Amino acid sequence: MKNKKKKTKLKFLSKLFLLVVLVACSYNILFFDYFSMGNGTKIAVGDQVPLPEGLWQRLGGTVYWQREVPVGLDITNDEKAEVSGEGTNLPQEGTYQVEYSVFNIPLKTVAVEVVNPQKVIVGGHSVGVLLQTSGVTVVGHAPVVGRDGNISYPGKEAGLEIGDFITDINGTTIIDDYQVADLIDELGQQKEEVVLTVHRNGEILQLPITPKFCQDTQTYRIGVYIRDNTAGVGTLTFYDPTSKTYGALGHMIADLEEKGEPLGNKGSLVKANVQGLKMGKKGEPGEKIGVFVAGGWEGSIEKNCRLGVFGKADTIFDNALFPEPLAVALPNQITVGPAKIVTVLQGDKLQEFDIEILNIMPNEKRSGKGLVIKVTDEELLEKTGGIIQGMSGSPILQNGMLVGAVTHVFVNDPTRGYGCLADWMLEEAGL
Repeated sequence: MKNKKKKTKLKFLSKLFLLVVLVACSYNILFFDYFSMGNGTKIAVGDQVPLPEGLWQRLGGTVYWQREVPVGLDITNDEKAEVSGEGTNLPQEGTYQVEYSVFNIPLKTVAVEVVNPQKVIVGGHSVGVLLQTSGVTVVGHAPVVGRDGNISYPGKEAGLEIGDFITDINGTTIIDDYQVADLIDELGQQKEEVVLTVHRNGEILQLPITPKFCQDTQTYRIGVYIRDNTAGVGTLTFYDPTSKTYGALGHMIADLEEKGEPLGNKGSLVKANVQGLKMGKKGEPGEKIGVFVAGGWEGSIEKNCRLGVFGKADTIFDNALFPEPLAVALPNQITVGPAKIVTVLQGDKLQEFDIEILNIMPNEKRSGKGLVIKVTDEELLEKTGGIIQGMSGSPILQNGMLVGAVTHVFVNDPTRGYGCLADWMLEEAGL
């Protein structure tokens, strides 16, 4: 009798366990899309609220919404009917609290912002980036030949490393490389020690160095090569002629990213021409070889951040491929599939090339990597091997909209890389 009761109990527990497993699986299927949506999203006027797929819809899931009304705003009687409602179409611009439910049981509430998409001039133009800093960067070590012919490296021997960012010498703020040379020579003649304030990997160090007389230059030196600004070639992503605001690169300028937050990060964006291409290979990123155009247009750099460089430019950026402004896609309007990029391979000629959007990651704004893309255009693959340095900022277009910008290449597969969402860049630009 006891064995029979024991078997009956085991059967009951087995069935209960199976039921728990089935409920847990259903729960995971039901809620996966909710959690992947995050706590908020943005859609264009006329678009439907994003809906979870699968089990939620088969169970007859319902969407309820309520519009957030600014405090003190008077609403007419006609508008009162639109403050809350049911369905997937939100009536007008504004911010809504959207509740997803099943059998009238609330499951998740998200904030949905309904906006009219911004239109901008599409870029693709090659640009030169000049970022003036309030310090100097160590780019190499140089031998100091003494009066006796002996060679020394005072800076290296004192612990100064390539990539170090020097902001002060003996309490004096550094502006450019000429000032550094003059200060070191002056202190060396006075037989004083040079104390450098150095930024390295987020740390601030004080490095004392004794200058040595250089027979070749007849001055006191510490034996380092320095650079007082950051320069490189990139690509313009968009331009708003109304506010004269532009966005470019789609990522932070690498030299300054390594230093953290150096003092002063303003500079200039100038016209550039592409003179040659270095093809990308596995493990060896390629690059555009460009030159700055003297007497061309110039814009200011007012922000250098993880989503690109931004500023103002009085120049009208003509785009023969897309002469009219295009709408900037919201994240929910981007789809996996064919797309195009606009960039320059020779001179200043804008060209379109085919790519594929492989993955969309709308919640990765912090990393700046919202798209995974692959180059499929045979001409581009033949000339560059895929994505190369200098292509950063190249606009990504899909369905007649600007959806993003090329940012990084996969080092082990130059045909693939990351893209930044154009909507993120627009927000960063203050548009």
